[in-house]
Amino acid sequence: MPIPKKDIDFLKKKVITHNKTVRAKRKKVNYNMLLSSYKRGEAAYFSSPALRIKRKIKSSSQWAKARVNTFTNAIKNEKYKSTKKRFDTDLLPMGNKAK
Repeated sequence: MPIPKKDIDFLKKKVITHNKTVRAKRKKVNYNMLLSSYKRGEAAYFSSPALRIKRKIKSSSQWAKARVNTFTNAIKNEKYKSTKKRFDTDLLPMGNKAK
């Protein structure tokens, strides 16, 4: 499934805004990291119909953007909010303590 242009723009802006708010190299992100997280979020949307209904998520784009936002927050804070919901740890920058 091709990614809509508005979501590509969202990812590019997210890279810029996130990297402006952090100074350490271990907290920086790049477009490919966020794109991978986005694609995994879309796949999770299609593989979890029960959660989709329970959480009232209307589109795969919505789920994917939420995953990207959670991922960037975990990188910035160097920890995930929930210990049960650790995902995309293979995409974390080298030296980040969120692993």
